[in-house]
Amino acid sequence: MTIIIDGKAAVASVIEAIASAATSLETSVHRRSGLAVIIVGNEPAKRCFSISPP
Repeated sequence: MTIIIDGKAAVASVIEAIASAATSLETSVHRRSGLAVIIVGNEPAKRCFSISPP
């Protein structure tokens, strides 16, 4: 039996759940969530990859 999944609806649901969780965390802790990158080593490709925009 084949099940067809609506990927756009699934992604929208996940994004909505994450946004809701981030908002509730922000209101309870009074801090915004963020992203940090730790570069280990001195390889130029790592630095270039972490700085490049998505």
